[in-house]
Amino acid sequence: MSDYGHDLLFGTFVTPTNQPATHAVDLAVAADRAGLDLVTFQDHPYQSRFLDTWTLLSYAAARTSRIRLSGNVLNLPLRQPAVLARAAASLDLLSGGRFELGIGAGGFWDAIEAMGGRRLTPGQSVEALDEAITVIRELWAADRAGPVRVDGRHYRVHGAKRGPAPAHDVGIWVGAYKPRMLRLIGRAADGWLPSLGYLPGGPADLTELNKHLDDAAVAAGRTPGQIRRLLNVGGRFATTGRAFLDGPPEQWAEDLAGLTLEYGVSGFIPSPEVLPVTHGWMARQRAESLPELRETLLSRGLARGQLPGLLGSAPMELWPSMPHGKPPSSGLSTSRRRNRGATMPELRTRSIAVLGAGAALIGTALAVTAAAAGAATTVAAPAPSPPGRPSQCTGTSPITCHFAVSPGNYTVTAWIGDRASAGNTSMSVEARRRILPATSTTAGTITPYVFTVNVRQPEGQPTGQGGTGTPGLDVMFAGSAPQLSGLTVQPASKPLVVYLAGDSTVCDQPAAPYTGWGQILPTHVAAGAVIANYADSGESSGSFLNTRALFPTMIALVRNNDLVFIQFGHNDKTTTAAAYRSNLTSMVNQVRAKGGIPVLVTPPVRHLFSGGRLTPTALHVNGVGVDLPAEMRGVGSSLKVPVIDLTAKSQALVESLGPTASAQLYLRAAVDGVKDDTHFSEYGAGRIAGLVVQGIRERTLPLTDYLR
Repeated sequence: MSDYGHDLLFGTFVTPTNQPATHAVDLAVAADRAGLDLVTFQDHPYQSRFLDTWTLLSYAAARTSRIRLSGNVLNLPLRQPAVLARAAASLDLLSGGRFELGIGAGGFWDAIEAMGGRRLTPGQSVEALDEAITVIRELWAADRAGPVRVDGRHYRVHGAKRGPAPAHDVGIWVGAYKPRMLRLIGRAADGWLPSLGYLPGGPADLTELNKHLDDAAVAAGRTPGQIRRLLNVGGRFATTGRAFLDGPPEQWAEDLAGLTLEYGVSGFIPSPEVLPVTHGWMARQRAESLPELRETLLSRGLARGQLPGLLGSAPMELWPSMPHGKPPSSGLSTSRRRNRGATMPELRTRSIAVLGAGAALIGTALAVTAAAAGAATTVAAPAPSPPGRPSQCTGTSPITCHFAVSPGNYTVTAWIGDRASAGNTSMSVEARRRILPATSTTAGTITPYVFTVNVRQPEGQPTGQGGTGTPGLDVMFAGSAPQLSGLTVQPASKPLVVYLAGDSTVCDQPAAPYTGWGQILPTHVAAGAVIANYADSGESSGSFLNTRALFPTMIALVRNNDLVFIQFGHNDKTTTAAAYRSNLTSMVNQVRAKGGIPVLVTPPVRHLFSGGRLTPTALHVNGVGVDLPAEMRGVGSSLKVPVIDLTAKSQALVESLGPTASAQLYLRAAVDGVKDDTHFSEYGAGRIAGLVVQGIRERTLPLTDYLR
């Protein structure tokens, strides 16, 4: 058990997208009104799709009244520390003491260099951050005599005047993972701000990482309690529990209680995509306006320091009301003072109740946040009146629409539902690309959904296998009772493009029952990012690399910061280890040369069992004895490329189900009219796409910010 004596904070982690320009600010304002304690923004100054984070922080501070603000985390190599110190103090003064300084040592060095920053080694990054913290603290120390003098290797300040002092003791929170950086935090910082998705072993890794912080704090004459432990978390509110932080609020309460009691985490920062769908919250969101939702929050006592216990019907007084004149907080506490003398079971029961209330706060507040920001993937009426079904759409079940547009990326907005009739509607585009699963709507409910769609010709497989399709954009609405009240198509403005390079297990398969996981992946991706699937049936790493319609065509389209997922192995049946590594290395290097971000994906397993275990062939040991997934992992390690180990993930899934139950992931003669132990059914492709999404979150790839 770790208790560092801090009150609990609940916040949100906002992507500073610049389209629409006010999106991030709207989220901050809604989070402020909804009762969250903290709004944070990532900082990637080299990302042209983002607003400048410091400008955004200043603007958001002026638009809000009580919520605290921070970078998550500010990019030190592109933000000079002496200027940053004065800017931070100024913003804290202007906002009435609501700013905290989340800062990081930098990581995407190619992009940093492109913006004029200096590339540093890991050791130099630690030194630079150490010096920067010293500079910042010295400039804030306005009551000390004499000018500031710091003579570092990376930052030098000779004779700068001190001040201004911030309005309150601004916390310096550092995002870091390695031992040397953790020791720096323990010695010199006020908080630690990692992301759960960056911890390979999950929450269990926090034990060892906390020890580095604690030991360093003690060695520096500090107490471990002087370092607040915050955590960026992903997850989902759902009606039933599926995984860690993926379930109903009572499960969130258990999971958060574990993080607090066992690891001392006192700040939880999920993204606005973590939305509740239980306990009627979303139903109320659909029925009430934002002011009414805010009154619902107030009626629960959030502004008075009271929160309802999810494990009981009576509200619990969890923390005294804040002194007059100070910003209100969720005020949940795990302090030693309040817990002294309690047994471990009592502490856990108490914490589950407290954190259950916190889960309610997160869920409800983020629903309000999404509603206020116009997040069309979840927000229903009231909304702008639907424009009506366009003339390009025909039929009733299914409804098919065709738009004569050129190849490119488009923002598609569909108003699902009908004022008079209930409905059940799914949505797909182009060559059976699933965009929206079957969604039920009640009569009178019309919900706008926004997606970014890639249009290309051929619309399916790049070599035209299975047909080239019709030029333009095709959209289909199916389901048991499809209802469409409006549809618009507009060119998309600089979306994050995720290119898929792979074989038939990935590609846009033209005809059912065959389905590639790349066809289902768009169901997980929100507007602002788009999947461009260039995978093609029958391709090996070598044939894809050298076929003009495939890699050469795709690489010509890649732009700075686009992602390229690379999965091969099924058809590398006689490829030598050297050739396989060479092909992958060539693709990685060419993607990087275009400013893109390569991601290696090991191939999903085949359905070939020996007893209860998959065979070597199923695990992609090829005909000449090459362990292809191991070779891909080796390339990833040597070239420092993120790897999503889909082989290991799919092996765990398939073997856990066993030979019989796992057959539904693939094609079965009795159901699909064909037996195929390599290719996926629509259900199986969905499960594999879910594993890819899991890997995206674990690697905290840029697409993470757009996952639904």
